[in-house]
Amino acid sequence: METIKIKLFLFCAALWSAALLNAQTAVNKCVSQGNFVIDAYYGYPYVVGKILKNLSNGDDNGVEISSARNTNHIGGKFEYMINDHFGIGADYTFARVTNYINTLDYRNEIGQYKVANGSYKESLTKQRVLVRMNIHFGTTSTIDPYISFGAGYKQSVYKNDFPSDYPINDVNINLIPISFRAAIGMRWFFMDGIGLNFEGGIGGPAIQGGVSVKF
Repeated sequence: METIKIKLFLFCAALWSAALLNAQTAVNKCVSQGNFVIDAYYGYPYVVGKILKNLSNGDDNGVEISSARNTNHIGGKFEYMINDHFGIGADYTFARVTNYINTLDYRNEIGQYKVANGSYKESLTKQRVLVRMNIHFGTTSTIDPYISFGAGYKQSVYKNDFPSDYPINDVNINLIPISFRAAIGMRWFFMDGIGLNFEGGIGGPAIQGGVSVKF
């Protein structure tokens, strides 16, 4: 009889300890059900921007670039935690490359050869808006690992301020206006509600990092 009581006591103690441990783990999770998380980030690289710079600065196209600026990706995300493991949200990304040009050698729309000297610029701007779902795993009191999937709309626009008879001016080059992303990332909350975020993926910047705020 005493042996049964001891075993019953140990069993109840084990259940109680497990319950306390689970409760403690839930309390200590840095993100959990009902939390909103906002991420601001910088992503690298903007590959299409690099391609535009290289194409425009070729030896045979009559464009002399004095300088170029590539913002790469600047973006922001927000997420709402449906429960302790799943979150939904949105992701906005902006990227632009700008070439600053001194000389243009070109043939206009009627085939005349022209040389234009001055200060010109051309730019390619990409914007994306995605709906995202995050799956969180192994979350601790400071670390929040996740995998993410997203889909949405993408717009890419080419613009320049070249002479009016230049054959190409503003063009919307949205060949495929749909964008996707698959990624794995992590947030590190080094203070209560404030942390850093890191992410790598395909579709958009290969790597990105920034600041996170949770409330």
